[in-house]
Amino acid sequence: MRNWFFQNAIVAKFKDYYKNSLSNFSLGQTVGIDRSLVYISRAGIRMNNDLIWVGRAPNIAAKLSGVRNGYSTLITETVYNTMLDGAKFGGSQNQNMWYSLSWDDGGNYGVETIYGSTWWWKP
Repeated sequence: MRNWFFQNAIVAKFKDYYKNSLSNFSLGQTVGIDRSLVYISRAGIRMNNDLIWVGRAPNIAAKLSGVRNGYSTLITETVYNTMLDGAKFGGSQNQNMWYSLSWDDGGNYGVETIYGSTWWWKP
């Protein structure tokens, strides 16, 4: 649903609003997802603080969201292996919605295999 909203609401409105001045400009986005233990801490001073997320999952997810390889969603092998079949297979022929990919920078983080998908559900 997130991919549908991005393409049909955000991009469509952006192009409609900037149709004359930014006709060659294109928007893109990727969501990265990982799974691990995460520690959360509130840091800062009174009335000016925020949450800090520490762990593998937020770091890997942030790095995956910066990868621009044509897939709107990238997940780690850890996530793929724990997903239910309903999140892996779709369509009338119940085909795998995820493509196994190698991530060149992933070896630096212990994540060589990732999965990408461009599937989306219309609300």
